[in-house]
Amino acid sequence: APVNNEHGQCIATLCIVAPRADAKTHYDDYRRVLIDSANGLARRINE
Repeated sequence: APVNNEHGQCIATLCIVAPRADAKTHYDDYRRVLIDSANGLARRINE
């Protein structure tokens, strides 16, 4: 998931590495947590 600066430019990315079966089973949960985490990091960086 991209971490954007105040100009909307990607300055970092976050990713999750998991075993294939686990990733498929929990895809929606992992995706939500990853995006929420990237957005939270962006807010902290851009304060």
